[in-house]
Amino acid sequence: MNKKLLLLLCGVMSVAYAMEVQSKKVAVFSEQNGRKIQEDRFYHGIVDGGNLYAVYDGHLGESVADFLAKNFHHYFSRTSGTIRERMMQAFKNADDAKKIRKNNHCGAAAAIVFVKDNVAHFAHVGDVRALLEGNGQVVFATRDHTPDRADEYIRIEDKKGAQFADSMKSFLILSRSFGDYGFNKDIIIAEPDYEEIQLTQQYKFLVLATDGLWSVVSNQEVASILDEKWSRVKDINLLAKMLGMFAMQRNSKDNITIMLVDLLS
Repeated sequence: MNKKLLLLLCGVMSVAYAMEVQSKKVAVFSEQNGRKIQEDRFYHGIVDGGNLYAVYDGHLGESVADFLAKNFHHYFSRTSGTIRERMMQAFKNADDAKKIRKNNHCGAAAAIVFVKDNVAHFAHVGDVRALLEGNGQVVFATRDHTPDRADEYIRIEDKKGAQFADSMKSFLILSRSFGDYGFNKDIIIAEPDYEEIQLTQQYKFLVLATDGLWSVVSNQEVASILDEKWSRVKDINLLAKMLGMFAMQRNSKDNITIMLVDLLS
């Protein structure tokens, strides 16, 4: 086959492949709320033939969250292996980045979901939470990384002992995050929990949100609101705003960022 024909065929195949991947309908509600600055960041886009969604919640500054929103998807794209292996490697590589290391007083929690071939791949550290809704029920939700979570307490105890683990519970909010190099990185790690869920036509909404929502609204309340309100409003942007306003009415004072994905769009 001559070179010109090969290039032409490769070009046609590339275009056809790109057209197979479609963006889902996404709405984002992001509100500074009662904080002095907005430390939340987010990203969504097509990456390596799938849809990647991410929400980042910075603490002690926005620099780590900002860096991740601009760069994590590139770290993920440069990895190889299974999706689980790629997530693990991307989290490690991003956490090792010089721009995160030099801001050693800053950190960020994160929830990242990669959807490809009707499978949702969840990876998270900290208390940014991702939730999958189906028929008004919680199909799956990530579990926050805190020192009082039993398996996290045991992990810390194995590293530093029971007395240290008990003291961590009294002052440390998160046990896993990006950054936080001013703390003990044997304890505050950036290794994510990972889960994959086969998607079906029963699963309508994917929610990624910072703890400005989850601290005052339960997982099941979110799923119920989505199911109930969608039949009335049919507007994903309004639905995301409703969730955010509901959290504010519940007296949330934290930054609130809610990413709502219509998986059936």
